[in-house]
Amino acid sequence: MRESPECEMCHEPPVEGFEIHIITPSETTPKSNISAELCGSCHSGQHETTYNEWNEYSSDTFDPGTMASHSEPSNIEETEVINSSSCVSCKSTEGAILNIEDGELYDLSEDSMPEPEDINEWRITCVACHEPHSAELRTTTSTELCASCHNSGGAEPDGNTTVIRYTQWEMYNGSIYTNDVHAVKLGCTDCHMATMIEGNETTVTGHSLDIQPALLSDPNSGNICKKCHVVGHDDDDPPDNECDDCHDIALSNIIATDQEAIKERLQDLELIEGNASDALALIDDNSSYQEQLENYNNALYHISKVESDGSFGIHNMERANDELDTAEILLNSVIEEGTRASNKERAATPGFGVLLSFVAITVTGLIFENRNNGKK
Repeated sequence: MRESPECEMCHEPPVEGFEIHIITPSETTPKSNISAELCGSCHSGQHETTYNEWNEYSSDTFDPGTMASHSEPSNIEETEVINSSSCVSCKSTEGAILNIEDGELYDLSEDSMPEPEDINEWRITCVACHEPHSAELRTTTSTELCASCHNSGGAEPDGNTTVIRYTQWEMYNGSIYTNDVHAVKLGCTDCHMATMIEGNETTVTGHSLDIQPALLSDPNSGNICKKCHVVGHDDDDPPDNECDDCHDIALSNIIATDQEAIKERLQDLELIEGNASDALALIDDNSSYQEQLENYNNALYHISKVESDGSFGIHNMERANDELDTAEILLNSVIEEGTRASNKERAATPGFGVLLSFVAITVTGLIFENRNNGKK
């Protein structure tokens, strides 16, 4: 019987051997190995860093509470996924392949998804994004690939939803990186997968998908950011070998400054949200309660949209501020309604009107007395 050592690298042979599959392919399907470790057997080490970068979860410094990685097993760190068929579409390799190949942005292909109990690979491994036989992406562009999972499903504020997740596509789409305002159009991998030039070779790195501002703006790299994100020179341009002194900081400063502004706004809104929650409790038996509850929930939705994006405005600073502006307006409307209700309640309290009259007479008397003292 004919052997097939090449196939055995990625497939387990049927009981009858590979010969039966070669003769009648539709009758027997060799089981595929979809682990990242298979690819990592070659794509690892000093010159092939792909597997090592992807495998952040194995690092001693990885914190599942504050970090995210495609190597993070979702059935361990997000145990709720094992009870949800829709989670399979983006939280497992088997599901991601079907979801990405479908091509519809907001269609998770749930009808064709395996059940959670049938999933073997709860990480997003290499073959989720790359067709294994050609190593090509499963979509036309890398941005389409990322958007297949990193989207909110087209959710809109409905007065009930307070938390929205995976909003990266909605924030990025229509941003300065796509609408010709930015000097060049940028896709996800332009920022999330930096490149390095070593000798005459350009190496794609960044399979952790972590932003590396210093590398992105390194004048000696192959990254597009270095073309614009430079520090202005008061005198003549410095020698090329001194560019690194400034240029590797410039993009870092831009990102840090913009993110800090959004973080401060989120902190301010946290205080306003607390006041709005208190105000909502004051009107729970008023006719305006339902309207203000919807305003409150929608405000949380807009805040969550910015927080869930994870970039703190970098994906779309204008939209991030618009979302937070809307949230602030909605929260203030709740606070104002609560204030009105509180004032009406105090005014209706027995003796409150007499107290107000007494205060008014007293204040008027003091003003009159002060005027007379001023004339003496």
